Amino acid sequence: VCPNNNIRWNYKYKVAFAMVSGEDILLKYVDEVTDPSDWIYGADTEYISEFSVELPSGDYALWVCVADTSKEDNPPGLRLAVKGGKFTDGWLNVGNINIR
Repeated sequence: VCPNNNIRWNYKYKVAFAMVSGEDILLKYVDEVTDPSDWIYGADTEYISEFSVELPSGDYALWVCVADTSKEDNPPGLRLAVKGGKFTDGWLNVGNINIR
C-alpha cells in the first residue's frame, strides 16, 4: 500500500500527466481526484482520467508519474515500478500522440 493517506503525507501524491515535445514538457495535468493509497499490491485496479489539451498540431509523447504536490511544479515523487519502462527524470513515457 502507498501510505498516501498517512497524516504526515496528507494525500500529497497524485497522478500527473505531461505532453512532451522532445524533452520539453509543454503541458502538465495533475489529477487531484486520484489517491494512490487506494491501489493495493496484487489487486487489479482500473484508473481512468480525462483532460483536454490545447497544443498545435504535431507529434507529442505522453508521460505519466506519481507527482509530489507538496513541491513547486509537482515533480515526480514516487518511482513507478515498470519493468523495461522508458523513464526521463522520473516520468514514464507511455506512448506517442498525434494532434491534428
